[in-house]
Amino acid sequence: MRTAVGIVLLVVLLAVAPLNQVVAKDNGMYNSSGGCNCHGYSSVTAQLSGVPTDYTPGTSYTLTVGMGTSPNTGGFNLEVNKGQLSNPDANSKVNANGRQATHDYAPGTTSWTMDWTAPAAGSGAVRFDLAVLSANGNGATSGDTFGTTSTTANEAVSNQAPSISNLAIAPNAPTTLADLTASYTFLDDDGDTESGSSVAWYRNGVVQPSHTALTLPASVTSKGESWHVEVTPSDGMDAGTTEASTPVIVVNSAPSVVSVTPSSVTPDTSVDVTFSLQSEDVDGDATTTTEARWHLEGSPVHSLDNATTLPSFATRPGDVWSVEVRVSDGTDVSEWFMSDPITVGSSNEAPVVSEVQIGNATVPLTGDSILATWLESDPDGDAVQSVELVWSRDGVAVSAADGLNPLPSSMTAKGEAWSVQVRAYDGNLWSAWTTSQTLVVGNTPPAIDDARIVSTSFTVQDNLTLNLTGSDVDGDDLTITSVRWFLNDVEQGTAVDETVLPGAAAGGGRGGG
Repeated sequence: MRTAVGIVLLVVLLAVAPLNQVVAKDNGMYNSSGGCNCHGYSSVTAQLSGVPTDYTPGTSYTLTVGMGTSPNTGGFNLEVNKGQLSNPDANSKVNANGRQATHDYAPGTTSWTMDWTAPAAGSGAVRFDLAVLSANGNGATSGDTFGTTSTTANEAVSNQAPSISNLAIAPNAPTTLADLTASYTFLDDDGDTESGSSVAWYRNGVVQPSHTALTLPASVTSKGESWHVEVTPSDGMDAGTTEASTPVIVVNSAPSVVSVTPSSVTPDTSVDVTFSLQSEDVDGDATTTTEARWHLEGSPVHSLDNATTLPSFATRPGDVWSVEVRVSDGTDVSEWFMSDPITVGSSNEAPVVSEVQIGNATVPLTGDSILATWLESDPDGDAVQSVELVWSRDGVAVSAADGLNPLPSSMTAKGEAWSVQVRAYDGNLWSAWTTSQTLVVGNTPPAIDDARIVSTSFTVQDNLTLNLTGSDVDGDDLTITSVRWFLNDVEQGTAVDETVLPGAAAGGGRGGG
């Protein structure tokens, strides 16, 4: 009897409902996702769960339809504009084109499930429209309510694996001294940054697992080896296709000269000069040839090219020679390496200076000049042609006094410590410097320049006064330390160290001071 009433109600509803509204049926109704006006509206909340925010094309999702109340019974209509609905539960059904689902006859049911399969890639956003009916089961529209909701699922943008281009190794013809550096251009259609790319180096086709950086150190390569690098790009989510570079072959490294050592850097004109050298080759190749060039005063002497000896007859006193050398390993040659200068001396022996003395070993005073004396000799019997003197005051050379002998008193002062160095020259060589003892300039006694006895009357009525002037070449302050008075050439002990003698003591006005 209830079913019949429901049918009658539905017919009446259909008769009065607008075209775009849904008329409820107890066994479901399509094209009603917008709700109906035969039941109360908006008193129930339509609920649709399981719809992804971003869907993956072709993926199936389980959807659940419900409502915000707990009525005696209910119904729904769900409509999607893209994708396919399927696999409804026992209390619901899907239409033939898979775009709508609705309830089936199942009194007392208020929630339903079904699957939705997302459309193909590029379909874009999908709209889900749902209407639910909350019914009291009295067979009439009174007391029933419905509600609607809509939601949208966006198409998830799938990540595109990155790729690389222009993979290359630099340098393209490396030596064993060169690091190998890989470079490439990273490409990602999604605009993702590079993250987690892997690098693998191969020596003669065999991977070297301990080397995973973009730079391969020169220390692990050897001449003749073939190296290439493989790079697998990554954006942190997906890895792209592994790319391999063009191989590079490690070529020969030129040898190098480490040192060139002449047999003597101070030969005389009677000595031949040879040289020794040290070289190295990072490839371990042996030296096959050695080239030498001799230079005089910086200019090459081609007549001695590749000579291993500088003959003594080619040298003169004062010449400055050098030799530069390079070597070959049979493939490449080293850079030229220059030796230290070779300064040619003479077989002549230098003169000798000895027994340098100043001031005749006596302490000079401020007013004294200081005379230097020495002995000079020459093992070859050569005459000494010149002598140099360097005077030092308190251990510091005084250039203004160079060559002076004697040292004038005008350059000295009390308390200064003076010494002199002397060397001699025989026309070819200078002797070694020889240093004198050190003398300290002593104090010069002061001098009395004028001494007079004055008196007003030179009688016993007036005192006798000593007037005295003096000077000191050291600039010291002067004081009177002793005065002795004489009467008729007889010292008067009662007036010792007095500069004023009472007239009564003069004894008649004759005497002296």
